[in-house]
Amino acid sequence: MNKLMKVLTCGAMALALTGCGGSSKDDDKTEITFWHAMNGAQEERLKEFSEDFMKDHKDIKINLQNQGNYKDLQSKLVTATSTPDNLPDMIQAYPGWMIQTEEKGLLCDLKPMMDDEKTKFDNYNDIVPSFRKEVEQNGKIYGLPFNKSTELLFYNKAMFEKAGVSIPQTYDEYLKACETIHTKLNVYGGGFDNLSNFYDTYLREHNIVINKDFNPLDQTSVQAAEYIKKGVSENAFRLSGSERYLSGPFANEQVASYIGSNAGYSFMEKGVNGKFEYGILPIPSTKALQQGTNVYVMKKDDKVNKASYEFLKYLTSKDVQIKWANKTGYIPVRTSAINDKAYLDTNPELTKAIKDSVNKWFTNPIAKGDNAAYTEANAYLEKIASKKNSDVMAILKEYQSKLKTIYKANGAK
Repeated sequence: MNKLMKVLTCGAMALALTGCGGSSKDDDKTEITFWHAMNGAQEERLKEFSEDFMKDHKDIKINLQNQGNYKDLQSKLVTATSTPDNLPDMIQAYPGWMIQTEEKGLLCDLKPMMDDEKTKFDNYNDIVPSFRKEVEQNGKIYGLPFNKSTELLFYNKAMFEKAGVSIPQTYDEYLKACETIHTKLNVYGGGFDNLSNFYDTYLREHNIVINKDFNPLDQTSVQAAEYIKKGVSENAFRLSGSERYLSGPFANEQVASYIGSNAGYSFMEKGVNGKFEYGILPIPSTKALQQGTNVYVMKKDDKVNKASYEFLKYLTSKDVQIKWANKTGYIPVRTSAINDKAYLDTNPELTKAIKDSVNKWFTNPIAKGDNAAYTEANAYLEKIASKKNSDVMAILKEYQSKLKTIYKANGAK
C-alpha cells in the first residue's frame, strides 16, 4: 500500500470512528440529559456535583437542563410524555407527576441494577423509609429521592418570652400562644406558609387521608377550617398572601412565628441577619408532612440507563447528601447522613428539629387526582379565612364538588 492510500485509509477509519461532526473524545462519552427545577444555591450545588462526578467518570457527560420552576417542569413533562422521544434521560419530579409516564411503560426499573453485584446500590435500607416508599411501585424502583423537606416551627425567642408563652405542643396550644402574643405585643402570633399542608396534617392526626373517598364535610375537616378562620379573624394568624412565604414577615418582626418548610431556612436566616434570636422546632403536631421530589430514570438504551443510574447513585451517596443538605437546607435522604456529626453540627438547631421530626413523617398517596385534591384545599381555606362571616360549610361544599370533578376527570368511580 502506498503512502497516499495509507493516509486515505486512516482518514476513512477516523471518520467512521468519530461519526458526522464532533470529536472521537466526545463520541466516546455517554451523554445524559437531566431536567430539573433547581435555582440559586441549589442549582449551583447541583452543577458542582455533576462536575465532580464527571471528573471520576470520564466516559459520562451530564447535561443539566433547568426547566424554570416546578410548574414549568411538570408542564414540559406532560407534553413530552405524549411524544416519548422528547423525554430526557433523567428528571426531577414529584411522584404524582409520574403516574401517566409509568402507565405508558416509559420508566426504567432500577432494581435489577441495584441488585447486581457489579452495580450494586450501597445499603438501600439506609434511605429514609418514607422516602423509599415514594419510588417503589409493584416491586419495582423507578427513581431515588432527591430534595426532601418537612415543615418546622420557626419562632422569635424574644417575642415568645416577652409575651410569656411556652413552646406549643399541639395545634390548640399554638393558636392560644399566637392569640396571647397578638394581645400583648400587637403583632401576628404565627401562621402557615401552606394551608394545604396544615389541613392535610390536621386530618392525618385523626387518621383521615385526602383521596377519592375523602369527605370535606367530615367533622374533623370542618374543625380544621374553623381553626384557620378563628386564628386569622382574631389576628393571631397571618396568611402568607402575595408574599407566598412568611419567612420575610418573620424576618421583619411582623409575625412572631410561622410553620414552613425547612427548605426555606436559608431565606429566613438571610432575612433575619442577626437582628434577633430565633428558634426552630418540630411542628406542634403528632404528624408532619414529608415532601419533595425524586429523580426518575426514563427507559432508554442500556448504556444510557446505566450511566443515569451511576449518577443517581452518586447524588444519593452519604457524603454528597451531607454536602447537599448543608448547602441547601434540604433533608439528607439517608438515615446515616441525618445522624452524622458533619450534618448535625453544621446548624444544630435546624438539624436537631429535623431529626426530632423523622418519626412524625407521612407522605401523601399518589393515585390519580390525589395531588390535585390536596393542592386545591389551599384556595378554599384561604377563601374561608378571608372574611370573618364566611360560610364554612358552604365553601367546604364547593371544595367537595371540586374534588368530585377532579376524580371524575381522572377516571375514579
